[in-house]
Amino acid sequence: MPIHITEEGKIVYYAYPNGDRVPDFSYCGYQRSEHPIPYIEAKVYVHPPQGDATAVIQRAIDYVSSLPLQDNQFRGAYTAASGHIPHRRTVIDTQKWYCTTW
Repeated sequence: MPIHITEEGKIVYYAYPNGDRVPDFSYCGYQRSEHPIPYIEAKVYVHPPQGDATAVIQRAIDYVSSLPLQDNQFRGAYTAASGHIPHRRTVIDTQKWYCTTW
């Protein structure tokens, strides 16, 4: 049996004879799922232009990155419209920021 729950309620993962095992995704969330996702105030709202939005996203990240750290150790968030926002290049995160959608 690849998964076993102990009497203490702990989950133990065992490998199959060929080495396969069920992945443990319990620590994949924000801060290993040990803390709730914080509310970070949006400092800029991104309305993507027609076509490549890389520059708009990068400017939003750069702006929020330039802000001072708040007591919660975040500088702020940029909020982007939900949906597909095409971008052709990797955007660069230089400081601690957070993205939300509406």
